[in-house]
Amino acid sequence: EHARATAPIGPTAKKEYTNFADYDSAWREFERGLKSGLFNVTGIKLSDIPWPTKVPSLSGIHTGDAEPDRKKKLKAAVLRWHPDKWSPILELVVETDRKAVVEKAQEVARRILDERSRLS
Repeated sequence: EHARATAPIGPTAKKEYTNFADYDSAWREFERGLKSGLFNVTGIKLSDIPWPTKVPSLSGIHTGDAEPDRKKKLKAAVLRWHPDKWSPILELVVETDRKAVVEKAQEVARRILDERSRLS
Protein backbone atom coordinates (compact mmCIF):
# COMPACT_ATOMS: atom_id res chain seq x y z
CA GLU A 1 0.00 0.00 0.00
CA HIS A 2 2.85 2.44 0.74
CA ALA A 3 4.30 1.85 -2.73
CA ARG A 4 0.96 2.87 -4.19
CA ALA A 5 1.00 6.08 -2.16
CA THR A 6 4.26 7.23 -3.72
CA ALA A 7 3.38 6.24 -7.29
CA PRO A 8 2.13 9.08 -9.50
CA ILE A 9 -1.57 9.03 -10.24
CA GLY A 10 -3.29 10.14 -13.45
CA PRO A 11 -3.35 13.93 -12.90
CA THR A 12 0.44 14.08 -12.52
CA ALA A 13 0.89 12.32 -15.84
CA LYS A 14 -0.93 15.01 -17.86
CA LYS A 15 -1.07 18.55 -16.58
CA GLU A 16 -3.10 20.27 -19.30
CA TYR A 17 -6.49 19.07 -20.48
CA THR A 18 -7.91 20.44 -23.71
CA ASN A 19 -11.28 18.73 -23.52
CA PHE A 20 -13.74 18.26 -20.71
CA ALA A 21 -13.92 14.47 -20.92
CA ASP A 22 -10.18 14.04 -20.25
CA TYR A 23 -10.26 16.60 -17.47
CA ASP A 24 -13.36 15.06 -15.86
CA SER A 25 -11.79 11.62 -15.95
CA ALA A 26 -8.62 12.94 -14.29
CA TRP A 27 -10.72 14.73 -11.66
CA ARG A 28 -12.57 11.51 -10.83
CA GLU A 29 -9.24 9.74 -10.45
CA PHE A 30 -8.03 12.56 -8.18
CA GLU A 31 -11.17 12.17 -6.05
CA ARG A 32 -10.58 8.41 -5.80
CA GLY A 33 -7.10 9.20 -4.51
CA LEU A 34 -8.58 11.54 -1.90
CA LYS A 35 -11.15 8.97 -0.75
CA SER A 36 -8.59 6.16 -0.59
CA GLY A 37 -6.24 8.18 1.60
CA LEU A 38 -3.53 8.23 -1.06
CA PHE A 39 -2.57 11.82 -0.24
CA ASN A 40 -2.61 11.32 3.54
CA VAL A 41 0.95 10.00 3.27
CA THR A 42 2.44 12.20 0.56
CA GLY A 43 0.33 15.35 0.76
CA ILE A 44 -1.16 17.00 -2.31
CA LYS A 45 1.10 18.96 -4.61
CA LEU A 46 -0.03 21.58 -7.12
CA SER A 47 0.83 19.14 -9.90
CA ASP A 48 -1.41 16.42 -8.39
CA ILE A 49 -4.56 18.43 -9.04
CA PRO A 50 -6.14 18.23 -12.49
CA TRP A 51 -6.53 21.87 -13.49
CA PRO A 52 -8.99 22.66 -16.30
CA THR A 53 -7.06 25.71 -17.51
CA LYS A 54 -7.17 24.80 -21.22
CA VAL A 55 -10.68 23.33 -21.25
CA PRO A 56 -13.05 25.53 -23.31
CA SER A 57 -16.06 24.84 -21.05
CA LEU A 58 -15.31 24.25 -17.37
CA SER A 59 -18.75 22.75 -16.89
CA GLY A 60 -18.66 20.43 -19.91
CA ILE A 61 -21.56 22.16 -21.63
CA HIS A 62 -21.89 21.52 -25.35
CA THR A 63 -23.69 23.75 -27.84
CA GLY A 64 -26.54 21.30 -28.33
CA ASP A 65 -27.20 20.62 -24.65
CA ALA A 66 -30.79 21.15 -23.50
CA GLU A 67 -31.42 23.72 -20.76
CA PRO A 68 -31.86 21.14 -17.94
CA ASP A 69 -28.55 19.48 -18.90
CA ARG A 70 -26.78 22.84 -18.99
CA LYS A 71 -28.09 23.72 -15.53
CA LYS A 72 -27.07 20.33 -14.15
CA LYS A 73 -23.54 20.61 -15.58
CA LEU A 74 -23.09 24.17 -14.33
CA LYS A 75 -24.29 23.20 -10.86
CA ALA A 76 -21.85 20.26 -10.76
CA ALA A 77 -18.96 22.53 -11.80
CA VAL A 78 -19.86 25.16 -9.19
CA LEU A 79 -20.03 22.49 -6.48
CA ARG A 80 -16.74 20.89 -7.58
CA TRP A 81 -14.86 24.17 -7.16
CA HIS A 82 -16.83 25.62 -4.23
CA PRO A 83 -14.62 26.85 -1.34
CA ASP A 84 -16.43 24.57 1.15
CA LYS A 85 -15.45 21.55 -0.95
CA TRP A 86 -11.84 22.74 -1.00
CA SER A 87 -11.35 23.19 2.77
CA PRO A 88 -10.59 19.49 3.44
CA ILE A 89 -8.49 19.28 0.27
CA LEU A 90 -6.41 22.31 1.28
CA GLU A 91 -5.63 20.64 4.61
CA LEU A 92 -3.80 17.94 2.63
CA VAL A 93 -1.88 20.32 0.33
CA VAL A 94 1.83 20.56 1.11
CA GLU A 95 2.66 23.91 2.70
CA THR A 96 4.95 25.04 -0.13
CA ASP A 97 2.12 24.67 -2.68
CA ARG A 98 -0.85 25.85 -0.62
CA LYS A 99 -0.88 29.51 -1.73
CA ALA A 100 -0.57 28.56 -5.42
CA VAL A 101 -3.35 25.96 -5.08
CA VAL A 102 -5.68 28.50 -3.43
CA GLU A 103 -5.00 31.07 -6.15
CA LYS A 104 -5.51 28.58 -8.95
CA ALA A 105 -8.71 27.19 -7.39
CA GLN A 106 -10.07 30.74 -7.04
CA GLU A 107 -9.22 31.42 -10.70
CA VAL A 108 -11.11 28.30 -11.80
CA ALA A 109 -14.09 29.20 -9.59
CA ARG A 110 -14.20 32.70 -11.13
CA ARG A 111 -14.13 31.25 -14.64
CA ILE A 112 -17.03 28.91 -13.78
CA LEU A 113 -19.07 31.81 -12.40
CA ASP A 114 -18.30 33.80 -15.56
CA GLU A 115 -19.39 30.83 -17.66
CA ARG A 116 -22.60 30.56 -15.65
CA SER A 117 -23.29 34.28 -16.18
CA ARG A 118 -22.74 33.99 -19.92
CA LEU A 119 -24.87 30.89 -20.34
CA SER A 120 -27.74 31.69 -17.98
